[in-house]
Formats: sequence, structure tokens, C-alpha cells
Amino acid sequence: MRVAPLWAGLLPVPFGRSPHEQELHSTPGIAQVMNLQLSTLLWIGLGGFVGSICRYLLGGAVHQVLQNSSFPYGTMAVNLVGCFAIGVGGGLVEIRQLFTPEVRMFLLVGLLGSFTTFSTFGYESVTLAREGELLASLANIAIQVVAGVVLVWLGYGLTKSL
Repeated sequence: MRVAPLWAGLLPVPFGRSPHEQELHSTPGIAQVMNLQLSTLLWIGLGGFVGSICRYLLGGAVHQVLQNSSFPYGTMAVNLVGCFAIGVGGGLVEIRQLFTPEVRMFLLVGLLGSFTTFSTFGYESVTLAREGELLASLANIAIQVVAGVVLVWLGYGLTKSL
């Protein structure tokens, strides 16, 4: 089973598409992104603006409290708060259907997307597990964590050789 992205169902689907065609086009391609209304992009952008400022403020506040530590507590705090927030937000969308598409784009895609992409990673991993795809969930976690750290290391090493 495929995990639906947070923006699923919010992109325009041209009139007359069959359900199969809609499924094939549920992930945004460049043509669909270009068809998004400007207001949708503005909601995402505004959320991204707010989320990145919140990330900076929370990370900085944690760093100020724990000045004598070399451990990245600020980043950890941002990632954990983001994971909790996307759990609450995703639950309110899926279970309670509380948010309009604009609020969903602002909060989940824009704000939390810029606050931390780790929250999306956590949400998608939990969704896979909740849908009975435990192996896929564990693979997602292992691949992204291990490959992510290895790629940071390789990227850093590449800059030494340039």
C-alpha cells in the first residue's frame, strides 16, 4: 500500500479523469504544480516563512538554555516538537476533518515542512506501520537514517577534494 503524501487530494484533477488516471496522477508532477492556484502556493509559502522562523527561535532558545553542551539539543527539540505537531495535525485532518485545504497546506505542508522535514518522515513511517506495512515502515526508517548520515558524510568528504 502506498502512503498518501500530506498534499494528497489538494491538487486539481482535470475534469473527466477516470479513478485509475487520478491514482496515477496523485503525486504532483510539474504540470500539476503549475496548475496550482496562486493562493495555494501563497498559503504554503506563508506557512514556510512562519515555520522556518519558529525553527530558528526554538533551536536558539534550547541552545541558550544548554550553552555548555556540544550535543545538538536544539535540532533534536525541533524534530521532536515537529513530530508531535504533525501527529496531532495529521490526526485532526484524518480523524476529525477539522481543517480546510488552505489551513492544511499552511500548517502541514508549509509550516511543518519548513519547521522540520523529520516530522513528515515520522508521520509517513507511522502511517506505513498503521496500515500493516511494518517491513516498509522499518525499511523507510533504516534507509533514511543510515543513508542520510552516510550521504552527509560523503557530501562533506567531497567538499574536501574540490
